[in-house]
Amino acid sequence: MSFKNIAIITNPNKKNALAQTPKLIGWLQKKGIEVKVAKDVAAELKCDGLACDKDELVRDTDLIITMGGDGTVLRAVSLLQGKPVPILPIDYGKFGFLQEVKPTDLFSDLELVLAGESFFEEKKLLKAKFNHSTFFFLNDLVVNHDGFRIMQIKTFINGTYFYEYAADGLAIATPTGSSAYSFSAGGPIVSPGSDVTLITPLNPHTLLNRSIVLPADDVITLK
Repeated sequence: MSFKNIAIITNPNKKNALAQTPKLIGWLQKKGIEVKVAKDVAAELKCDGLACDKDELVRDTDLIITMGGDGTVLRAVSLLQGKPVPILPIDYGKFGFLQEVKPTDLFSDLELVLAGESFFEEKKLLKAKFNHSTFFFLNDLVVNHDGFRIMQIKTFINGTYFYEYAADGLAIATPTGSSAYSFSAGGPIVSPGSDVTLITPLNPHTLLNRSIVLPADDVITLK
């Protein structure tokens, strides 16, 4: 795999990540790689010539490097909207569940990536449709209410009625997201390589108060 066009997404609130970004830009440019930077960070670093809006940032991009925490990785996934572009997360966060590279190893590990001496792990995404719009999620999709009223959520699986939940909401989770919101609501942790999707009720007022695990290609409809 050749990486000639790399986008950098930095969390501007992570000062160490922000300080390291110009060094990363210069290092990549010396190798003849075209670099793109999100507009907010480009303005902060005064490198407007590299600034791109969210569509330009992922267009014709071979690799995205995220400088931040798990939230920065999730932002990159959201921008890609299902495009098969690899993401290299650099860990400047607090938890780092999705992080692979420590800041101290950034340039040595990146050398391996550019030389083709590394591998990328495929992650399953959730694809959701709502009001004629399509969204992609790496961790989970949470359906809940702005107020404090219990929701009545009818659930259909592959077009067949399954159950009507009375709960504060539902978390629909990927294997990667099984250790996030779904887990905090009592759901199981499943292997990241599992080909499944989880439905976990949030504070349910119903007899069915456990998570269910479905094949990943099942279509879940909520009403």
